[in-house]
Amino acid sequence: MGGLSKTVKNVSYNLVFHLSPEKKNSRQIHWHIEIYPITKSWSGLERGYGIFLNDISPEQAAEKLGASSRKELANLVGIS
Repeated sequence: MGGLSKTVKNVSYNLVFHLSPEKKNSRQIHWHIEIYPITKSWSGLERGYGIFLNDISPEQAAEKLGASSRKELANLVGIS
């Protein structure tokens, strides 16, 4: 989250929890959390169909988030 919050500044987030049991008779549960920054207001397409449009390519987003996350990790472990 540190890298994400430094890359996408002053923005709210939606946290989406996905839970599903692996088997009905199993005690194991598969789960994960997805974090979505709210970077713009919803348009009709997003509201009506649940389709979200990105203003940035996946490659650009990965590059920015990767660089920011590496800086955050370096600061946490004391490497500057």
